[in-house]
Amino acid sequence: MKWRIGNIDSFDDYQYETAYKNLSNSEKDHIDSLLRQKDKKRSLLARILLKNLLAEENIPYVSIELAENKKPFLSGSNYFISLSHSGNFAVCAVSERAVGIDIEQIKPVKTALVKRVCTKEEEDYIFEKVHPKEDIITDPDTLERFFRVWTAKEAFFKKQNEKTFSPKKINTLNAYKHSERIDDYMVTVV
Repeated sequence: MKWRIGNIDSFDDYQYETAYKNLSNSEKDHIDSLLRQKDKKRSLLARILLKNLLAEENIPYVSIELAENKKPFLSGSNYFISLSHSGNFAVCAVSERAVGIDIEQIKPVKTALVKRVCTKEEEDYIFEKVHPKEDIITDPDTLERFFRVWTAKEAFFKKQNEKTFSPKKINTLNAYKHSERIDDYMVTVV
């Protein structure tokens, strides 16, 4: 499994225009369907990163297509891919087996969200077995633990390629994953 991260500010308009011109029609349709310019740039950057990674690894492909559930796949290849973006960052992953990647900005979250999406074991890990009385979590260490769990849940969902996401059904603590903090973002690949 290999993965890459990039910042939309690292590419100028000419690079984006050139990359857009080289997309398949279905990839262009996907980019064009996005409303905000920033979303278009992040989605395009994820594809640029992926194409560069595939070239580095000598992995052939025809194009990046979207399945009915809107998940990307490589047409004409036996490799699996996953894409994600948040803020100014985009990430991609490629593997010979099913793969999922997620990136999220670490920011305050409601305590109720943790209780709604996490297993009891994950809650104990996030809160270090002492549940907070505050409605909003602002402690940096607690937030980092939450986003390690949350990005893992999102990445597992992408890897499983299911249509519905039931985060409480996934316990990420004992599963294989790679999580990395980059600035105020958490990236997890499974």
